[in-house]
Amino acid sequence: TPDQVVIRRDYNPKAKTVGQEEAPDQYMISPITNEKIPAHKVQEHMRIGLLDPKWMEERQRTIAEKQDEENVLAAGSDIDTSLKQLAERRTDIFGIGTEETQIGKKIGE
Repeated sequence: TPDQVVIRRDYNPKAKTVGQEEAPDQYMISPITNEKIPAHKVQEHMRIGLLDPKWMEERQRTIAEKQDEENVLAAGSDIDTSLKQLAERRTDIFGIGTEETQIGKKIGE
């Protein structure tokens, strides 16, 4: 009810409350995974990392397979050629002067 509302004029929401401490941004590099881990989570990370010794081998194998996969991105010249072909047929997007063609047609067809 409105009678029970207490208004604090000196309230600062950004001020630290009692018992609340900010954790320092300290990170360590894991000797198992070579990842950056918050310092307060290193013990649990090590425990989990050492539970299954085959996990590390599988992880390294997976990373190696991903690196060995073929690059699915087109080469720079392929992109250039594709854009030129698209621009020839889509003058409504790329525009060539004041002349426009129907979609899918080249100028002069």
